[in-house]
Amino acid sequence: APAPAAAPAAEKTFLIGYSSKTSVNDAFQQDQSAALMAAAEKEGVEVAWLQTDTGTSAAQQTSQVNDLISMGCDLIILNCVDPVAAISCVDACNEADIPVINIDAPLDSSCDPSKYVTYIGADAFTTGHAAGTALRKIMNDEGEVIIVAGIDGHEGAVARVTGFEAALEGSNITVVAKQNGEFNNDIAMQTMENLLQNHADADGCYTVSDVMLDGILQAINNHGDVNPNMKIMSIDGSEAGTQFILDGVIAGSVANNPKANGETAIKIACEILRGEKSADSYEKMIDTGAIAITAENAEQYMQDTYRK
Repeated sequence: APAPAAAPAAEKTFLIGYSSKTSVNDAFQQDQSAALMAAAEKEGVEVAWLQTDTGTSAAQQTSQVNDLISMGCDLIILNCVDPVAAISCVDACNEADIPVINIDAPLDSSCDPSKYVTYIGADAFTTGHAAGTALRKIMNDEGEVIIVAGIDGHEGAVARVTGFEAALEGSNITVVAKQNGEFNNDIAMQTMENLLQNHADADGCYTVSDVMLDGILQAINNHGDVNPNMKIMSIDGSEAGTQFILDGVIAGSVANNPKANGETAIKIACEILRGEKSADSYEKMIDTGAIAITAENAEQYMQDTYRK
């Protein structure tokens, strides 16, 4: 009698580790993580997602990456809390022979690119430059601007400011004050309150992340005597930020495409884990693009990005 046919081999299942900043009260992280998790479900892979409590604790992220390694993750997606401290996380993954994909917040430039698969996100300088270019148009190249920046030493945050300032060159727009908001709503509110002490009549305000918009807007509301025509420009293109544009609360936000970040990370992870491509076959930066969202295109952007 013929031998029974062998049962088809079950497709190997994979566990992907995801270490991120907190998504609590952070619309950008919520959008990015939701897209990543939805893409993973569609691909049939499991994701172990650990997020830091505050989004600023490098020590907690290091501990969590070690936990993901101990769990036996086949690949780890890393959204850096601190671009320098996160290099030790990459080193630990390398020692465990686990590929690393860097997403959204880039590793410090001192990190050897051969240690990670790729960085997925927008170029920070280009994004900041797009914000400055858009605000120049909205302000007709005239006026004073205050800046709610990010964190000193954070390359991405700093580049968003230098790109913005570079875009203002040649205009009659002057940056009159700048202070860090540290990607935290409570700190951003205090920062904006400080800036408004002497610059409540500013014509524009630039913040390096939609994450801080709630705090900035609360400070404006608390102050009660702010230039009613102040134009606020932000970065991230989050769903909440886009809604603020549609509601006429802010002038614009430059999309850092959180949805594309999450979906692309899972796509590349699956290609590597299924042996379709090697980890060293990718460009070291995959730019998910930057688009300036203003009243002119906010409805279409919202429809295309968040209402599909």
